[in-house]
Amino acid sequence: MDTGTLITGLVALFICLLPFIFVAQHRKKARQALQNQLFQFANSQSSRIGYFEQWNNAAMGLNEQQTALFYVNVSKMPFQSSILLADLAVCRVHVTRSGKGDAGVTQRIALQFRFNNTQSDMEWPFYDNQVDPVMQSGELELAKNWEKRIADLLPA
Repeated sequence: MDTGTLITGLVALFICLLPFIFVAQHRKKARQALQNQLFQFANSQSSRIGYFEQWNNAAMGLNEQQTALFYVNVSKMPFQSSILLADLAVCRVHVTRSGKGDAGVTQRIALQFRFNNTQSDMEWPFYDNQVDPVMQSGELELAKNWEKRIADLLPA
């Protein structure tokens, strides 16, 4: 094979791969920035994160003593919130679908919280088709896992 052709082919291959490398680096930096924002938010509440998960443009964490939850969302509608587990009565997954029954399209997946002392509810979105740029992929399972984790920590 001619050396010039080989070099030209390698340069063309590198140029084709360059956008993928930039996208991967951008995603890694965005995930790290989201993680840092979650940890800084917990730090501002005099707490440290012991367990956390990230998805799309959001992250949720549990402090080391397993007494508080922290949530950060950096989508088009940025949002930060924390909840003390002692104030929490019920946590459940709330799914909103359009269409009939389970055949409908999932519009929104959220964790819904009901507190001991008030009748008001709070929701932390895991997926919202109006905001999230990607299709739903694993958010329902993630929300159910958090629901179970939180339920195990709530006093009976």
